[in-house]
Amino acid sequence: MAPNFARFVTNPWRTACYNRCKPSTRKRMDSALRTQLLPVFGSLRLDEINRVAVLRWFDGYSRTAPAGANRTLDILRQILNYGIECGHLESNPACGVKRNPRPKVTRFLSKDEVARVHATIDAHRGRGSRSPSKPTSFACCCGRMPQGRNPESAVEGSGRQRTAFDRQQDGTQNRPS
Repeated sequence: MAPNFARFVTNPWRTACYNRCKPSTRKRMDSALRTQLLPVFGSLRLDEINRVAVLRWFDGYSRTAPAGANRTLDILRQILNYGIECGHLESNPACGVKRNPRPKVTRFLSKDEVARVHATIDAHRGRGSRSPSKPTSFACCCGRMPQGRNPESAVEGSGRQRTAFDRQQDGTQNRPS
């Protein structure tokens, strides 16, 4: 007979898997176990945890913390995979559960990174390449012309250029400034 989830996590899995993790990973696992996995699955035997129960838990947690649900799903998969290794399960009910999509992240270059891009362009320009001008390369990297190149697009009184975000906020997205 398979042990219950809580007993399995505190003894065999902790000794074989958890203790090999870095302290920061253990801290994350402890939190996931305490707040999510043990309250839901703790009293169930490993062989009583089915795909429906995993999906129900995952969908509920995903509504409030999709990234946290993804990380905790990974921990649950690891625990149940070790349950298979130990002979308590035939298959992992958490396998095949589709993770939540990650949001696309927009990242802007720092001043340091822009300076390195310019230095690289300048270095290539010296070798006879047909690199674009500095303002053009800046616009390609940052989505706008550098300060002072396109005065009609400056944000009034701010001393800075209008960005796509500025145009979106004031409703002039597709119109020239």
